[in-house]
Amino acid sequence: MHTLAKTRSLVRRGAAAVGAAALALPVVSHAQAVDVSGVVQEIQAQRQPILAIGAAVFTVLIAAAIWKWLRRAT
Repeated sequence: MHTLAKTRSLVRRGAAAVGAAALALPVVSHAQAVDVSGVVQEIQAQRQPILAIGAAVFTVLIAAAIWKWLRRAT
């Protein structure tokens, strides 16, 4: 019986925490929007080097697969 009472107490505390968070959400939703344009521009500026690195890695993987295929064929 003690375990059941403890479980109910934990459920009530959890429900209270969820209720408090639900009441706080409308306040946060009326906050001023965050300007992310600088971050987006920085990510777009890094796109070309990342694509070059990805292409190089892909080329090495393909070359290794071809090498393995040729070694197995002979």
